[in-house]
Amino acid sequence: MQSLPAEGAELLRALVDARLAFVVTGGTGTGKTTVLSTLLSLAAPHERLVLVEDAVELRPHHPHVVRLECRLPNAEGAGGVDLAVLVRQALRMQSIDGASRDDSGSKSTLRLFKTGRT
Repeated sequence: MQSLPAEGAELLRALVDARLAFVVTGGTGTGKTTVLSTLLSLAAPHERLVLVEDAVELRPHHPHVVRLECRLPNAEGAGGVDLAVLVRQALRMQSIDGASRDDSGSKSTLRLFKTGRT
Protein backbone atom coordinates (compact mmCIF):
# COMPACT_ATOMS: atom_id res chain seq x y z
CA MET A 1 0.00 0.00 0.00
CA GLN A 2 2.65 2.47 -1.04
CA SER A 3 0.29 4.86 -2.82
CA LEU A 4 -1.75 5.59 0.33
CA PRO A 5 -0.83 7.79 3.26
CA ALA A 6 0.21 5.69 6.26
CA GLU A 7 -2.97 6.59 8.14
CA GLY A 8 -5.15 5.41 5.25
CA ALA A 9 -3.26 2.13 5.00
CA GLU A 10 -3.65 1.58 8.74
CA LEU A 11 -7.39 2.23 8.51
CA LEU A 12 -7.83 -0.23 5.65
CA ARG A 13 -5.76 -2.88 7.41
CA ALA A 14 -7.87 -2.39 10.55
CA LEU A 15 -11.04 -2.91 8.46
CA VAL A 16 -9.70 -6.22 7.18
CA ASP A 17 -8.35 -7.32 10.57
CA ALA A 18 -11.72 -6.58 12.20
CA ARG A 19 -13.51 -8.51 9.42
CA LEU A 20 -15.85 -5.58 8.85
CA ALA A 21 -18.12 -5.32 5.82
CA PHE A 22 -17.05 -2.63 3.37
CA VAL A 23 -17.84 -1.50 -0.16
CA VAL A 24 -15.23 -0.53 -2.76
CA THR A 25 -16.77 1.74 -5.39
CA GLY A 26 -15.60 4.02 -8.19
CA GLY A 27 -15.69 4.64 -11.90
CA THR A 28 -14.23 2.53 -14.68
CA GLY A 29 -10.46 2.23 -14.47
CA THR A 30 -10.12 3.75 -10.99
CA GLY A 31 -8.46 0.72 -9.42
CA LYS A 32 -11.36 -0.91 -7.55
CA THR A 33 -10.27 -4.44 -8.45
CA THR A 34 -6.67 -3.73 -7.52
CA VAL A 35 -7.67 -2.21 -4.17
CA LEU A 36 -10.03 -5.05 -3.34
CA SER A 37 -7.49 -7.72 -4.35
CA THR A 38 -4.87 -6.02 -2.19
CA LEU A 39 -7.21 -5.78 0.80
CA LEU A 40 -8.25 -9.42 0.43
CA SER A 41 -4.57 -10.37 0.39
CA LEU A 42 -4.28 -8.85 3.88
CA ALA A 43 -6.73 -11.35 5.37
CA ALA A 44 -5.20 -13.75 7.86
CA PRO A 45 -3.81 -16.88 6.18
CA HIS A 46 -6.14 -19.15 8.19
CA GLU A 47 -9.23 -17.33 6.84
CA ARG A 48 -11.11 -18.72 3.84
CA LEU A 49 -12.00 -16.16 1.16
CA VAL A 50 -15.12 -16.95 -0.86
CA LEU A 51 -15.18 -14.70 -3.92
CA VAL A 52 -18.46 -14.30 -5.80
CA GLU A 53 -17.98 -12.65 -9.20
CA ASP A 54 -19.65 -12.18 -12.56
CA ALA A 55 -16.28 -12.92 -14.15
CA VAL A 56 -13.04 -13.76 -12.35
CA GLU A 57 -11.11 -10.54 -11.84
CA LEU A 58 -9.96 -10.56 -8.23
CA ARG A 59 -6.50 -12.00 -7.73
CA PRO A 60 -5.69 -11.91 -4.02
CA HIS A 61 -2.40 -13.40 -2.87
CA HIS A 62 -3.91 -15.68 -0.25
CA PRO A 63 -3.55 -19.39 0.51
CA HIS A 64 -7.26 -20.22 0.80
CA VAL A 65 -9.47 -18.78 -1.95
CA VAL A 66 -12.77 -20.30 -3.11
CA ARG A 67 -14.13 -18.83 -6.36
CA LEU A 68 -17.77 -18.82 -7.40
CA GLU A 69 -18.31 -17.45 -10.91
CA CYS A 70 -21.51 -16.79 -12.85
CA ARG A 71 -22.15 -18.89 -15.92
CA LEU A 72 -24.37 -18.11 -18.88
CA PRO A 73 -26.88 -20.73 -20.01
CA ASN A 74 -25.96 -22.93 -22.96
CA ALA A 75 -27.67 -22.83 -26.38
CA GLU A 76 -30.61 -24.81 -24.99
CA GLY A 77 -31.00 -22.31 -22.13
CA ALA A 78 -29.78 -24.72 -19.45
CA GLY A 79 -26.85 -24.61 -17.08
CA GLY A 80 -26.85 -20.90 -16.27
CA VAL A 81 -25.81 -19.81 -12.78
CA ASP A 82 -26.53 -16.22 -11.70
CA LEU A 83 -25.25 -14.15 -8.79
CA ALA A 84 -28.33 -14.77 -6.64
CA VAL A 85 -27.69 -18.53 -6.74
CA LEU A 86 -24.00 -18.06 -6.01
CA VAL A 87 -24.72 -15.76 -3.05
CA ARG A 88 -27.07 -18.40 -1.59
CA GLN A 89 -24.33 -21.00 -1.99
CA ALA A 90 -21.75 -18.65 -0.47
CA LEU A 91 -23.97 -18.11 2.57
CA ARG A 92 -23.55 -21.79 3.28
CA MET A 93 -19.80 -21.23 3.28
CA GLN A 94 -19.94 -18.30 5.75
CA SER A 95 -17.57 -15.37 5.09
CA ILE A 96 -17.82 -13.89 1.61
CA ASP A 97 -16.74 -10.93 -0.46
CA GLY A 98 -18.11 -10.20 -3.89
CA ALA A 99 -17.75 -8.12 -6.99
CA SER A 100 -20.76 -7.31 -9.12
CA ARG A 101 -21.48 -5.38 -12.28
CA ASP A 102 -25.25 -5.29 -12.16
CA ASP A 103 -28.07 -4.29 -9.83
CA SER A 104 -29.20 -7.80 -8.93
CA GLY A 105 -25.71 -8.82 -7.87
CA SER A 106 -25.23 -5.61 -5.92
CA LYS A 107 -28.55 -6.07 -4.16
CA SER A 108 -27.68 -9.67 -3.29
CA THR A 109 -24.32 -8.61 -1.90
CA LEU A 110 -25.83 -5.77 0.14
CA ARG A 111 -28.51 -8.09 1.53
CA LEU A 112 -25.74 -10.44 2.50
CA PHE A 113 -23.89 -7.68 4.33
CA LYS A 114 -27.10 -6.85 6.19
CA THR A 115 -27.22 -10.40 7.59
CA GLY A 116 -23.97 -9.80 9.46
CA ARG A 117 -22.45 -12.92 7.92
CA THR A 118 -19.33 -11.24 6.56
